[in-house]
Amino acid sequence: MNILLDAITKWAKTTPGRVALVGYEANQTVELTYSELLNKIELVAAELIAQNIKALALRAENSINWAIVDLAAMAADIVVVPIPTFFSDAQVEHTLEQSRVDALVGDWQAWLASNPKQSFNQQDHPFSITNLPLLRRNQLGDEDTQAAYLPETGKITFTSGSTGQPKGVCLSNDHLCLVAKSLADAVNGTAHSHLVLLPLSTLLENITGVYVPLMLGVTSYILPGEQTGLLGSSQLEPGLFAQALATIKPESLVLTPALLLALIHIAKQQPSLVDSLKFVAVGGARVSSQLINTAHALNIPAFEGYGLS
Repeated sequence: MNILLDAITKWAKTTPGRVALVGYEANQTVELTYSELLNKIELVAAELIAQNIKALALRAENSINWAIVDLAAMAADIVVVPIPTFFSDAQVEHTLEQSRVDALVGDWQAWLASNPKQSFNQQDHPFSITNLPLLRRNQLGDEDTQAAYLPETGKITFTSGSTGQPKGVCLSNDHLCLVAKSLADAVNGTAHSHLVLLPLSTLLENITGVYVPLMLGVTSYILPGEQTGLLGSSQLEPGLFAQALATIKPESLVLTPALLLALIHIAKQQPSLVDSLKFVAVGGARVSSQLINTAHALNIPAFEGYGLS
């Protein structure tokens, strides 16, 4: 039993037309209802199983498709290793060596071009999973065999590598779902729309931006960085961020302390842009009580969420 997938199934049956995910593809807004999302998860899970994938590395810009692959892998009992797009080539190589995945999904062409000795190749006929390219590991010998993971591992989240090489944390899907449920129970009824801002490869955003909203049967907006203003891991275009807040009017956000500071500056200039916010989780690093207090004084409901992994 998976309580997240069970919740999605429940919402698909009881409120099939409710919007689950909103994204942006091919220069237009895309919406998926709960019924459509469940169908996508089931179809992609079947595709992953048919490909006989045991573990995949997911590296892509924030999108609905990122979430679908993540959820479908969970449904298919396939290990997911999210790879931040801002990782250096050396960090990516280290992460792949440590995790020993047998498939790559997403934006890998540039990395493969700069790493000619890589052990992944496209199949004879290019294949994709929900519009994200899929590449498989070449089976050349024992050195390419899959790693042995801790029992029940569903996801391996890697640290940012700011204090050395990225380190992987093995997490079970049951544990991830229990954390998501505890958060969902705590904020139930508080917020009905979430704007994904941080990369979904960030565990805090992955859980609070995808799992928690879907457990609650509410809507998550998953837009690329050029729509939200966050480029890479930390480069922010305040004007685009403010525009996203004005257009979407999200009720919840996940921010780093630096992004919370940026939101404080926006709130000082345009107080109405934070009026819709009901819950703002702050993670990625420790946040000072002074920053939290400043946010509260500007009607930004900020709470620390550091240390999930």
